[in-house]
Amino acid sequence: MNKFRKQIVATILAIGLRKNHVSLIIGFFIISFGFQNCTKLDSISSADFSSVNLPIEHPTLEQKTLPSSQKLMLAHRNYIVTLFKDIFESENYTIRNSSKGSLDDILEHWIGHKGTQFGLACDPYSSQSTADCAGDISNANGAIIKDDGTLRESYRLKACRDILDSENAVEAALEKINRSSQIPNKSSVIQIYELFYRDTNAGELTVNSLLELDRELSKANESVYERWRALLLVVCESPGWQML
Repeated sequence: MNKFRKQIVATILAIGLRKNHVSLIIGFFIISFGFQNCTKLDSISSADFSSVNLPIEHPTLEQKTLPSSQKLMLAHRNYIVTLFKDIFESENYTIRNSSKGSLDDILEHWIGHKGTQFGLACDPYSSQSTADCAGDISNANGAIIKDDGTLRESYRLKACRDILDSENAVEAALEKINRSSQIPNKSSVIQIYELFYRDTNAGELTVNSLLELDRELSKANESVYERWRALLLVVCESPGWQML
């Protein structure tokens, strides 16, 4: 997996640059560290990406600089859970991770019960108050919107990985796009991006970075399934889609 780490991190950064936020560097460090310990993606190990140069150093996109005191505002947990369900729920494909459980289990574990990190106070008076507040009534006083943080990002990345460890998650997501080919192409890459980035169009830099990743996976003789899964995972792990 270390051979792929440079390519995947570069691709995630290329996607993230479209959001024009300085604090995306947080995502870089988490992703860079996390990919040293990924499990199922370890099977993608035959290609050497050390010579691949993605167009991330000089993006042809208008950049903005935020004051150092200005923090990012990120979507709360209900938005993220709802987005994941919209992408990965399917009547035809049931997600079940052998160690993490169902899609609902994964989302509750990494996001739904992490109100302190993801925002949106729980409702102690609801019928689901015990689960919603994760056994701590103090969570009812949480803020609706939270700023960025490394712990939050680590939970989000783990949710992406646990979900996409299931082959059915890949199939469920691919149900949501119109594939003109059984292998990834420009149209399908754009649609995968837009599954997560609901209010942002995929720019040329982003599309080219994802297509370059897919080309390298193809050269490494990875299966078509692994190529689709890698694209979904990279976009899922990119931080920009949760920004307000």
